[in-house]
Order: sequence, then C-alpha cells, then structure tokens
Amino acid sequence: MKNILEKFCSKNKNGQEEIVGFVVIVVIVSVIILVLLSFILTNTDENVVESYEVESFIQSMLQYTTSCENQLEFLS
Repeated sequence: MKNILEKFCSKNKNGQEEIVGFVVIVVIVSVIILVLLSFILTNTDENVVESYEVESFIQSMLQYTTSCENQLEFLS
C-alpha cells in the first residue's frame, strides 16, 4: 500500500512542477509583451511631436518675407 501512495504522490509533484513552470513562462512572456508595447506606444507620440515641429518650421519658412520687391510688394 505504501508503494502505491509513493507513486501517486510522485505523479502529483511532477504535475505541480509542470504547472508552476508553465505559469512562470506565461508570466515572463507577458512581461516581455508589455515592455514591447510600452516602447511602441511611446515612440508614436514622439513622431507626432516631430511631425508638428517640422510642419511649424515649414510654415514659418514659407511666411518669411525677403527684402526683394516686385512693384511695391514684398516677395515671399
């Protein structure tokens, strides 16, 4: 009888160890995914700011008035 109990307990331990290992793998993968998502989401915000800065620079350059005149009007 003791031999049967030892085999049963041994199978239980192996199953629990496999479940713990699986949970550890799932946690590690989910943490990696969260880190990657945070990098992706923060990079898109910076691109929007850079695009806004470039657009503002282009608009300011287009509005610059030169000292050249064409029939009493300044050329842009």
